[in-house]
Amino acid sequence: MPAHAAVAETLKGFVFPPMPDSLLRIREETAKAEPDMRRVVDIISSDVSLAAEVLKTVNSPAFRRSKPLNSIPNAVMMLGMGRVLNLTVAASLHSSFGPHEGWLGRFWEVAGDVATAMAVLARSLTGIPEDTAYTLGLFHDCGIPLLMQRYPGYDETLKAASRDPDRTVVEIEHERFGLHHAWVGAHVSHGWNLATTISQAIGVHHSYDRLIDAQNGVDQEVVELVGLLKMAEQVSNTYHGMAYRNVADDYEWVHIGDRVLDYFELTKERWADLSDHIIDLLSSK
Repeated sequence: MPAHAAVAETLKGFVFPPMPDSLLRIREETAKAEPDMRRVVDIISSDVSLAAEVLKTVNSPAFRRSKPLNSIPNAVMMLGMGRVLNLTVAASLHSSFGPHEGWLGRFWEVAGDVATAMAVLARSLTGIPEDTAYTLGLFHDCGIPLLMQRYPGYDETLKAASRDPDRTVVEIEHERFGLHHAWVGAHVSHGWNLATTISQAIGVHHSYDRLIDAQNGVDQEVVELVGLLKMAEQVSNTYHGMAYRNVADDYEWVHIGDRVLDYFELTKERWADLSDHIIDLLSSK
């Protein structure tokens, strides 16, 4: 989270998505000294749209289930309460941004593909839980719709980033607004009580070089999560081609791609195989 008082003051002018009642009740239950997991399952199951979204997620290519999970109790039994709770928060936050239509629909479609790629990469390359990686992939750019809502003509900032191979989008945003979407997204994730490593990774996800160069004091999981995210964004760009391609992410990959692959000890051939595998999964949705 940004510490500068001026940034914190600017954030006060944003309208952040509120946590739904069902999730508030889940939070209250899980905060108890002896939470009743049956009660948590009942709360999720009683919210039909939320339960459907959670089951859709756990049965998606991101989690590679050989046998479909057809109920929340079944999902809890197979995946564990912790993972199901993480995915419940992700589903609730996703829904809180309103109807996913037009530009916002395309935004969340790409975010979902990045999330799937993140889960597969985490499973293949790290010990990071798939649900943690998936949640970061889904929400890493959630500050962008809020900036779009807050600042008329914000889309010109995204276009400027796609024309500038030397500066990241957050550098351009900070120059224009005094803050950037990574800070805003970290603020949202912190308010919704996402895992600390997810909030931290969202806040620095355009600072991979700095994370690698100053690893002392940086949570290793944050470094790995941001590296996985950079790969997942590149897979998504390759999959979508020019239809939804984020040229600014392509520029960033040119600068840091080799360092990311070196960190995970990936040869170009192994990276190409992984990328092709994930694209096949995305194509089969």
